[in-house]
Amino acid sequence: MNKQEVLEKLEPVLDIRVRDFDHGANGRVILGNETVAIRPGRGCTYQMAEGHVSDLFQFTGVPPTLAKSLQTNTMERVLTECLRKQERYGLMLQDDQVVGITKYRERHPVDTERVVTTIERNIPDADFQNVLTLPNHVVSIDAVGVDERPVRPGDLVRAGTQVIFSPIGTELPTVQSYILRLICTNGATATDNMRTFGYGEGDNMWQWFRQSIRRAYNAIGGIVTAWQNMIGEGIDPRDRAMIIEQLIKQARLNKLEADVIRSRAIEAPPENAYDAMNLLTWATSHVVNDPVRIMRGRRVAAEYAAEAIHQRICPTCRRER
Repeated sequence: MNKQEVLEKLEPVLDIRVRDFDHGANGRVILGNETVAIRPGRGCTYQMAEGHVSDLFQFTGVPPTLAKSLQTNTMERVLTECLRKQERYGLMLQDDQVVGITKYRERHPVDTERVVTTIERNIPDADFQNVLTLPNHVVSIDAVGVDERPVRPGDLVRAGTQVIFSPIGTELPTVQSYILRLICTNGATATDNMRTFGYGEGDNMWQWFRQSIRRAYNAIGGIVTAWQNMIGEGIDPRDRAMIIEQLIKQARLNKLEADVIRSRAIEAPPENAYDAMNLLTWATSHVVNDPVRIMRGRRVAAEYAAEAIHQRICPTCRRER
C-alpha cells in the first residue's frame, strides 16, 4: 500500500471528532422506540448512531439486559444518573451522530497523514503492509523498508516498524519493531517496544516519532540474532502439541483459527522454537481476520520469542532448568 491507500482505508476513523461536555442539570438520556439520544445540557441533542448504543451502556456500566426489565422512563433516569456521575465526558461524533463516549481528559489528537509521512521519511522506500482499526478508535500501521537479513539460508526477513496511535487522542502512541518474513509473508512484532510518548513533552512529539521509528527499524540485527538462537532450541516431539495448544490458548483464537494452526502443524511439524513462533505469526497474517486477535497473536508470538516468557511456556526448557 502507498500513502494514499492507507489514508483511504482509515477514512472512517479520520472522520470522527470529539466534543467534551459538562453534564448539566438539564442533561438527560432520551429513549425512543428505536432510538437513543444524549442531551448533555441545554442545547444540542445527539442521537446514538446505529450499532453504537452498546457504547452508552458500557460507558455508564449499566447492563443492557436491565432495559428489558425496566419501564422506559425509569431506564432513562438510570442512564441519566450514571452519565451525570461522570460530570464531564466526550462524545465521539460522526455526521453529528454519537459513535462512542469517552472519559474527559486532555487530548492530543495525532495527525494521521503526518504519521504516514514521518514513516516514509524515516524508513527507506517504505511499503505499508497492514492497516488495522482497533477498539477505542485506535489505529495500527505496519511498514517495512529495504533492509533484509537472513535468519537461516533461504529465510529472509525485512525490517520495519509498527506505529499504534489514535487520530482523536484516546490513547498514547507507541512504536515498536515489525519484521516481515518474506518466505511466507507473515509479519511479527518484537517485544523491545520503544518508550511510550508522554504528553508532557509537548512540541517534542514528532521528534519522538522520528527517533522511535528509526530505532524500531534499525533494531532488526538484534531481533534476527535472537531468532537465530531460537532455531537451536529444538522441540521434543512429545512436547509439540502442548506448545501449540499453549500458544493457541494465550492468543485466544477461535475454534476455526485453532484448527487451521493444528492442521498446519501436522503438515509441517515445528522442529524448534523459531518454527513454533512462525506458526502463530503465519496465522495472524493469513487466517485471523479480527484486528484485536491479530494484535494479541503477534504479542503472544513476541513474548514466546522473549527468553523469560519462552521458558515458562516451553516444557523442554522447564525440564532442563
